[in-house]
Amino acid sequence: TPLGYNWFYQEFATGKPGRRLLMVSTRDNLKRNGGFLDDSYVQRLEEQYQDEEALQEIEGKFVVLGGRCLFSLEALKAMMADCREGSRWKPKVVGRRYVMFVDASEGKQDNSVAYVLDTQTGEIVAEEAGLFYPDAFAEIVYNLHKEYNNALVGVETPGPGEVVLSRLKALGCGNIYEGKPKEPGLRLTSLNRPTMLLELEEAVRRRQLVIYSRPAIDEMFTFILGKDGQYRAAQGGHDDR
Repeated sequence: TPLGYNWFYQEFATGKPGRRLLMVSTRDNLKRNGGFLDDSYVQRLEEQYQDEEALQEIEGKFVVLGGRCLFSLEALKAMMADCREGSRWKPKVVGRRYVMFVDASEGKQDNSVAYVLDTQTGEIVAEEAGLFYPDAFAEIVYNLHKEYNNALVGVETPGPGEVVLSRLKALGCGNIYEGKPKEPGLRLTSLNRPTMLLELEEAVRRRQLVIYSRPAIDEMFTFILGKDGQYRAAQGGHDDR
């Protein structure tokens, strides 16, 4: 069963040499069509799934579930072609200015994630992601900051990012983003979040941002508009990245 426009779509549904995708409907496996399923099985599925969910679960189609995706699907599909393995996609360039975006978690269910952006090319050149406790993640962030020319570090607050900021200061990190003088951190609120998301959407649509992380793009495919008018990960998905 397809699950959005993820790595499977990119690997098998984009015409890559040596790949052949066979798409069949559950109905093709009915006994009356030479298969092994009873009509009652499909009837139960039809009662359980509606609209896009039915297209995915019964017809085997690639769809985005749950609402309108924030990002251009065509842009995301094109960006999948840029994806690479690993977490260090470009080495530092001497004299180049880099900016880091850090989203810390409690280290239990959601990933802590840090990205390094090359401000000249618009490329995300490095990533660190995993189930790290905030204090341990701070050391990973600090090492990444040193690796990329003492990059400017923007840590999302409030939340576990406060612990990361405190630890970064203790480690001697001297290039921390301040939203206001003497107020370190990238404070995300209900007022500035919509604007930040729209700016990100524009950068993706205009291909001003180059993302090599396949997990990140997978999550972007399922970042959708909820019934309350807020964009978030679809049910069962993640938006850590």
